[in-house]
Amino acid sequence: VTSVSEKECNAWQRRRAVKELFPILKDDMHCLKWKPEFLAELRVQKLERLASQEFKPDDMRDLYDRKLYEQQNDYLWTVLLRVFDNDMGRMCIDATMATRNAHEAYLQHEDMQEASYRQRYTSGELLEELVNFHLEDFNGTRMSFLKEWYNKYYRLNELGGKTYDYEFVHSNLQ
Repeated sequence: VTSVSEKECNAWQRRRAVKELFPILKDDMHCLKWKPEFLAELRVQKLERLASQEFKPDDMRDLYDRKLYEQQNDYLWTVLLRVFDNDMGRMCIDATMATRNAHEAYLQHEDMQEASYRQRYTSGELLEELVNFHLEDFNGTRMSFLKEWYNKYYRLNELGGKTYDYEFVHSNLQ
């Protein structure tokens, strides 16, 4: 009888991995645009747990789950070597080069990006973009405009840690 973790490990070994599908982050200030695409590709390639703060590899007790983690970590390490073409990414790769711990490198990159002055600069750009985004200048339907406006709004809230309230939304959509 084959365990679930053994089946997952065997399936991982048979998969067709394509590193080229991961977007490359060339500049730290583009991290906000890069991250959703990167995380989506992680999900498709069944690697999302390695990008989670809650994931604790040291707590793994199952032999096959541990083996699966090691294989996924090795693969994600090679992916990060390719996609972290930015200053902070290279710093994280250098810091974890001895252990080649992709999970740690990714989380370090996340922490550095969170604290980055470029993130604050990007939030200012997003706010300006949102304030200057008007229906009369938009080529598309009213519904696609609203969808695009709210996507920008949510990205801004996610980035800034600040929630713009009803008055902000109301005044900008009039």
